[in-house]
Amino acid sequence: MKILFENRLTHKSFSLNLKTYYTFLLVVTLLFGYLFPTISQRLVKKAEKGQNIVARFNLLKKAGYLNPMDQDIHYLKALLLYSYFKKSANLESFYSALASLKKVQRLNKYFINAYLLESDLYRLLLQENSGYAAVHEEILAPLAKAEQYAPLDPFIKLQKAEIYLQFNLVQSAREEALKALELEPDYVSALYFLQRNFNYFPYNNTFKSRIDKILNKASQIKPDPGTYLHALFKIPGKQEMAGDNGEERRSHE
Repeated sequence: MKILFENRLTHKSFSLNLKTYYTFLLVVTLLFGYLFPTISQRLVKKAEKGQNIVARFNLLKKAGYLNPMDQDIHYLKALLLYSYFKKSANLESFYSALASLKKVQRLNKYFINAYLLESDLYRLLLQENSGYAAVHEEILAPLAKAEQYAPLDPFIKLQKAEIYLQFNLVQSAREEALKALELEPDYVSALYFLQRNFNYFPYNNTFKSRIDKILNKASQIKPDPGTYLHALFKIPGKQEMAGDNGEERRSHE
């Protein structure tokens, strides 16, 4: 027993360099793990409530600097730039929106809405610039990627159907719309698409009855705006206060 305590026990504190290192590490962790993301989210909320598009974009830009790994911030920037391009046909906003969407896809390849909005962006470019030599394969390319990660997403199918119809690929358009309806029999937009373009229900009262039944179900569920069910039951053409259909699909992940 005496041998065990023969040597005197002494406590050695960390060296000054080691203390400085751990202090620095703690400060960096607090900044990047808590403080910066918190400030970033406040800027995002402020941007979402704003009216001036330039001020909103600048707020999102600052939020992105503070939290560069947040995919939602880059997606919101892309939505804002998409809306601006839709109004102004400014090509710089198109390329900036595309860059933001590519960043989202790099951060999270399963973020389906980024592919849907990219396809919409190319369609808008074709609409705004008749000299753009895009073909339907290029516009469909983002949707093909999206289907790899979400093969059972009805919104992808219907968007493909709309594009096929735009390029007069009528049979393919009908097939994709039917696939969307097979996945979600209560998908209101798919029913409208099939009825308007292919007279899916030979009698209008049959179509109206089907829609009324679905809307009655929706009134009982009362899905929140921006949710999957809300988009599923939404009558096409009805605009939400939140913005365009890209924002409507935002929570479909």
